[in-house]
Amino acid sequence: MELGVPLKPSVLNLTAEEVEWMEGLIAQNLLPKNWFELCDDARDRFVFGEDFKIDRNGTPIENGLGSPGNMTAQSVAAYEKWCRDEPDHGRHLARMRKLLAEQQVKRDGKRDTDQQERRKRMAGR
Repeated sequence: MELGVPLKPSVLNLTAEEVEWMEGLIAQNLLPKNWFELCDDARDRFVFGEDFKIDRNGTPIENGLGSPGNMTAQSVAAYEKWCRDEPDHGRHLARMRKLLAEQQVKRDGKRDTDQQERRKRMAGR
């Protein structure tokens, strides 16, 4: 293991050797005492996005493409194709399709509204 000081928290899982090395650097005051919390925060931002939210249980809420709040047809197709062996596959697939249908209606409505506003702006020029 190199003796240099890491420049930023790792977003990867640390090996036991790396944890021991980091603890040694913390003991020597070469790293901040909250180094492992910084690693956890960096990992959460990497996985869930910079602006992720946390529910009341402290669990991060996914908000990217394919998450329950932002379902995509590609996510549904991928789950249908690659996750057939998962428990409750049919129930999860039905839930994902329902979310996609509900969100698509909202997206289409917003798209129509945006187009109408764009037409009004263009007519006013």
